[in-house]
Amino acid sequence: MIGAERERVTAALRGMGFKVYPSAANFILFRDTAASNSGGRPGSLGEALLARGILIRSCGNFRGLDGSYYRIGLKLPQENNILLDELGQIVAERDQSGTRQGENTQDAQRGGDPH
Repeated sequence: MIGAERERVTAALRGMGFKVYPSAANFILFRDTAASNSGGRPGSLGEALLARGILIRSCGNFRGLDGSYYRIGLKLPQENNILLDELGQIVAERDQSGTRQGENTQDAQRGGDPH
């Protein structure tokens, strides 16, 4: 079950434009490329989620990483959907403000084909 959920969440994160690193564990390391590539402030994704009542692990104090890296633990699908929905809303807000190029996040969140 963890393997299938890890793949689903990984695909959704990639579909939203995040750089996701391979994992065999029950957590996922990913990078907020909007913060690193387009002048966004590292750590802003974590702050945006915290304002919505969701805490994710910043990896800014890990050797070799900066504030644009995050780690999330896999939970039950329903809980992961809450995280993905909130991330999707944040990405959509960035799309509207021009921080990130537009992508179809709704389909990506659900693991569907965005085309």
